[in-house]
Parts: sequence; C-alpha cells; structure tokens
Amino acid sequence: MAETILRVAGRTLPLALLLAACGAPDPRPAATRAMAERLEALAHAQETAASPFLPEALVRRYAAIPAPPDLRSRVLLQVRLAQALLAAGDTGAAIAELDAARETVDASALTMPAGFDDELDSLRAIANLRLAEQLNCIGNHSAQACILPLEGAALHRWTEGAERALALYGELLARRPDDLGARWLMNLSAMALGRHPEAVPEPWRIAPERFEAGAAFPAFRDVAMERGIGIDAASGGVVMEDFDRDGRLDLLVSSWGLRDPLRSFRGSGEGRFIERSHEDGLAGLTGGLNLLSADVDNDGWIDALVLRGAWLGAAGAQPNSLLRNRAGRGFEDVTLAAGLEGEFPTQAGAFGDFDADGWIDLFVGNEGTFARDTASRLYRNLGDGRFEEVSAAAGVEIRGFVKAALWVDLTEDGLPELVVSRLDGPNHVFLNRGPGAAPRFVDVAGAWGLQRPLGGFSLCAFDYDNDGRQDLFAFSSPADFAGARGEDYVADYLGLPARGEPGRVYRNRGEGRFDEVSAALGLDQALLVMGLTAADLDADGYLDLYLGTGAPDFRALVPNRLLRNRDGERFEDATAAARLGHLQKGHGIAAGDLDQDGDLDLYAVLGGAYPGDTYPNALFEHPGPAGAWVGLELEGSPANRAAIGARIALHLATPRGPRTLHRSVGATCSFGTSPLRLHIGLGDAHAIEAVEVQWPGSTRRERLPGPAPGRHWRLRQGEAGFRPAP
Repeated sequence: MAETILRVAGRTLPLALLLAACGAPDPRPAATRAMAERLEALAHAQETAASPFLPEALVRRYAAIPAPPDLRSRVLLQVRLAQALLAAGDTGAAIAELDAARETVDASALTMPAGFDDELDSLRAIANLRLAEQLNCIGNHSAQACILPLEGAALHRWTEGAERALALYGELLARRPDDLGARWLMNLSAMALGRHPEAVPEPWRIAPERFEAGAAFPAFRDVAMERGIGIDAASGGVVMEDFDRDGRLDLLVSSWGLRDPLRSFRGSGEGRFIERSHEDGLAGLTGGLNLLSADVDNDGWIDALVLRGAWLGAAGAQPNSLLRNRAGRGFEDVTLAAGLEGEFPTQAGAFGDFDADGWIDLFVGNEGTFARDTASRLYRNLGDGRFEEVSAAAGVEIRGFVKAALWVDLTEDGLPELVVSRLDGPNHVFLNRGPGAAPRFVDVAGAWGLQRPLGGFSLCAFDYDNDGRQDLFAFSSPADFAGARGEDYVADYLGLPARGEPGRVYRNRGEGRFDEVSAALGLDQALLVMGLTAADLDADGYLDLYLGTGAPDFRALVPNRLLRNRDGERFEDATAAARLGHLQKGHGIAAGDLDQDGDLDLYAVLGGAYPGDTYPNALFEHPGPAGAWVGLELEGSPANRAAIGARIALHLATPRGPRTLHRSVGATCSFGTSPLRLHIGLGDAHAIEAVEVQWPGSTRRERLPGPAPGRHWRLRQGEAGFRPAP
C-alpha cells in the first residue's frame, strides 16, 4: 500500500479504520487488535494533553483565549499562538501571526520584555526558512534536497521564503553580530538561493571551503523515494533485518506520534521494497520513537520491540509493544502475554542475555521525572519468551531520565555489562558479577571513570581500534549545549570554542581500566547526536560512525555527519565528500547491504519532534565497490539462538602480513537497529585464514577454518565449519 494514513477534517485516521471502510480482511490477532484500540484511545486523550510536543492542543488553547485588554499581552499571546502553529505545521498561519505581531510592535512603540525583538525576528526568519523547505525540499523533493553543500536540484525553485529569511537574518546580525545561529542560517538561506557566498556580507560569511572540507570518500545517493520508502514523518526508529529469512533485508519503521502508523517493508531484491504493513498485521499499531530487535522466544525468527512515550512526561504514559514474528508471516502484539505490561515514557532499551541461560533478557530505561517518578525496568526471560521484572533483586534500580542503554561485555568474561545514559545525571555502568552474586549488578561507572558526560544521550560500544576489547562512546544531549538551537555545533564547525560538554570516548584497556581519548580521536566536538550507527562504510576493516544530528528547535538545522575511522587512530569528517550531510533532524539510523551488491547502505529516519518538522526518510545507497567483505550469521545453541553478545575475531592474510578484526553480534549503538547478520569489510585481505568465536556466556573461543570472502555464511554453535547462507 502506498499510504497508510489519511487526513480527514484535519484528523489523521489510523489504517485500521481505512481497512474497515474498504472491506479489506483484517489479518490481526486479537491481542494486536486490543493494543490498536488502546493506542487509539490514548491518541484521542492526547488531543487535550498539555505538552509542547503536542502543539495542536496548544493551538486550540491559545486560539480560544479571549483577546487580553492590553496591547502588550495581546502581542505576547499572538507570538505564543504563532509558535504553536509553526510546531503544528501550519507554517503560513504562523508567519502571518508573527508578521502581524511585528507590525503592531513597530506601530505602537510598545515596551516589550528584554530580548523580545530579537526572538520575534528569529522566529520570523526560521518560519520563512521552514516554509521554504516545505515547498522546495519536501513538495519538490529530490535526491539532493537538504544535503550540504546545497547545489543542483537542492536549490530552491520557490525563492520567497529563503529570500525573506536571508533579509531577516541580516537584520538580526546587524543587532547581534556574534549570533552564531543566525550567521549559520543566513549562509544556508543564501546557499538555498544559489547566491552563496556573495549574498552574505563579509563579517558573517562562511567560506564555501568550510562546507566542502573533509576527507575523501565515495559519494552516496538518496534513493528512498524511488525505492518507495521515503516516508514523510516525524522522528522515529528503524529496524533493518531479514524478518522473513529469504536472504533479503527488510525494514520496520516508526514515527513517534500516536497517530503515526508503524510500517513494514519487505525487500524484493536489488534494494527495492514492497510495503506489507497491512499484510504483516500492523494496522492500528502506532507511535514509537525507537525500535529494537531480538529473537526473544528462540524460534529462529527475529521479533521487534516498539518503545513509546518519550519526551511527553505524564502524557507519555503509553505501553510498549513486543511484536512476535509469526514465522515470516507478519507480527503479533504479545506485550501482555509476555509480561511487559505497563505505561511509561521511554525511547531507551536493550536486549541481552545477562544470565547466560540462552534466553534474551531486556532492559527498558524509562524517563523518570520529578513530577512522575517512573523507575526503569530489568526483565529476565523465563525461558519461553515471557518475562519477569527483576530490577530490585538484580541491583539495577534507576530513577532518572534515561535516554540510552546498551548491553556490552566490557570485561571479556562472556557476560554483558549494562551501560545506561541519563539526561539528568551521570552514566551508569552496571558490572555483571555473574551467577550467585547478590546483587548481580553493581554500578562501577564512578570507579571506572565512565560517568561523563553529565546529561548524556546516545551511546555506542564497539572495538574501534581492533585490539579485541569493546570501547565505549558516550555522547552529550543536544540540550546540554547552548543547545537547543545548535549554536555550539556551529561554533565547533567553524573552529570556535563551544560551551557545552563534549561527548566522551573511553578506550578499554582491560580489567576495568579505561582511557578517555576523545581529543586524541578528534571526537571532542559539539556533535548534537541523536541517532547513530557504527558501520565499516569503506570496508577497510575499521568501523566508521554515521551520526544523525539535531534538536527539537526548528533552528537546530545542522548536518548529519560521517566520521571515517582512520586505522583506529583518528576519526576524520568525510561528510561532504560522501554527500551524507543531510540538514534535517536525524533519528533512527541503520546500516546494511540492502541491494545485495557487497557494500553497506544507510537508512536514516529524518524529521523532528514536532508535527510541523517532518521530512522524508532517506536511503543512502553506497556507490560501490567497497572492497572485499564477508557476511556472517551465527546461530546459538545452547547460547541464545540469535547469538546476541557473541564475539568474533577474523584472522586475515594481507599483503602487509597477518591482521585480526574484531566484531560483536547485536546492537552496538542506541538509536537505530542494524541487522544481526554481520557484514564485515576485509580491507586488502586476500583470504580469511581462521575465525574465532566466543559464544555468549562463555570465555572459550572456538577456532574454525575461514570461509571464502564475497558471500554470506552461517555458523551454528557446535558445528565444525561455516555453511552458505542465502
């Protein structure tokens, strides 16, 4: 189906109602229908909820307020209404209200609060630039749209919005010449018009070389629209996985609004997709800022978890959804039967077998607030896909605003540690002390020096230098910078001092010892990371980072970033050359070989937090060829069947002598889920001499003959060698 929602009289109707209207058969099990009805009721209740992220209710509220008797109060109300209209997506009406407010202030010589004039003109400028994006980048979408540097088809055909923004930013900078956010957006406005740099006065000009600088890299191309997966929605999550086990990767994609449908796309070959949301039983299942995947019942079919309610406070009291894979024939919502009932705001979670019993367990990090304390939850898998909550008994009690979580074996003992970042405090690192210990987990973040950044957000854990130990990447919340509008990102981009706390990279030296190496790696930057993935995009054997950036404010219009890993010694910015610097807000990101040509493609969920800040998702196709590679798919027994937590060492023969690469199975980054099947670049290797596998729950390494490069292989625990995979 090309579309799964319809707006009638200003309201988005869920897919379930459309199916009933057209007489289509309903393939959903009873539990799925019950969850869909529950979500619809919650969505209806949200229509009057008080939250800045639910602006339609704010529009109705402000519009219903009688005009205050004094002119000053009327102007302030008018601006609040305009901000709500902008967030709700009625950009033209927002501009009209803002312009009227400016005319009133100018004509009446009102005394307004300090900073009001600058804030008003800043809102007028970004509203015009947003309208320009809606008309040009979305309404006249192209593969080049909104990718820095703006050129070719990315230039605006409807120019009025960018022209007005350009003029308004000039007026702002004349009053506030040090306003980096206005300076950045003025240069973007000129670039969108094809008039950069000459249209920007010298004091505020950003040299074109700044936008083009960086390491060399092959240029990717956004092919999402032509492949039928360019969903235009707000922020959300993605799982890239072979759900039907036909050898082709599929996509499960969400957007966080409770009127936004969950959508599934099946790979049909050569990077093309067929939407199967209805056939897969997803009608009425909506929302989800993040998605996770695992085989929770060990049946050989990958299941998924939808995490809901993030950022909404009391209005975020929403259930998550555990979707059981029905042997490739779609999904069934089994949340209640699985023991995962509850309504808490969250986007953070992680699957891992913490007790090494062969069944995947689950941590869900909730967003506890001062007004509504919602503790996070640790769930133990009972051995049949059902879960029991064991947080207190295990020693994992977190009452805070959790934003990311990962299971990662930091001690190389076969048992994963739990790493958690919080928006309202230091990181947690829960050491897994193994069976018999009471409590099983103890927080060692302070003792190991891993608590920063304070106010954390995204996490990644992978062996960036191929020394056999898992390293930890902890990124700051965008709000930790003068944040929210991206000023510190711009300062860093221009080589100026940034005020916020940068992210941290901790190199694992073994035995609980870590070195903080952010500066040495070139990662002590104001990156504003939201979603991210670690993937070897140039197939040199080292994992690179692709970062989805942004913040809720419309003015946080900063490019996603590709950071190329150079031999485990430094990360270089290769964004411009790779044509991956998308300006729209970046959220769930996954990497995989979607077109089966031997290199890694990127799927990025784009769009901001507000209904008025949507953008079509991107599929960045690798131009290829990327070099030698091998695909490995592991099956555990007695370890968990998907082998989540397994460690792999590939011993290679290269022209320069022996070389070893290290990888792990399972999610390595906290926002966006790549396939469990590993795609490993081999650099200049001409043979894989051997593969060592450390299965979850064990310290023993099995050594196997190396498979031939250039294809996918499967290995079942206990077997003597690899066998071909489809």
